Amino acid sequence: MCFSSSSLRSPEVILGLPITEAADTVCGLCVVLATMYLASLLFPQRCHYYLMKTMVETLGQPEDHILDDTQ
Repeated sequence: MCFSSSSLRSPEVILGLPITEAADTVCGLCVVLATMYLASLLFPQRCHYYLMKTMVETLGQPEDHILDDTQ
């Protein structure tokens, strides 16, 4: 089991959707690289609400059928 900061996790993990550990790791790596490039957090982690709000603003709203499958 691997633990990571919420701001480094993929949206699928935060929503409780099924995802492989490899896909979560790649997403986390991309967020780390973007953070290093931008010199600030790509997805700030004040709370889960603001984290998801920023992800939706950046990546777009997930489709309804995806949101229906969340836990």
